Amino acid sequence: MNIDTTKLVTAQQRAAEAAAASNTVILAQIVAIENDLQPRATREYFLSGDKTRLQEIEDKVVALRAQLI
Repeated sequence: MNIDTTKLVTAQQRAAEAAAASNTVILAQIVAIENDLQPRATREYFLSGDKTRLQEIEDKVVALRAQLI
């Protein structure tokens, strides 16, 4: 019985490409959060000592990192 390994390799390549694309989107979301939200939250922490917003940002980033493939 002959198995066409080219189809298997192609399917594996597509899966790897899909995972890479998904990771790219997730990493872009993390960068956006860190660039857009974190500076303001850091200022609030230093001015008031309240780290609520920093913790919310950290929670979002942790949740996104958990989705990385």
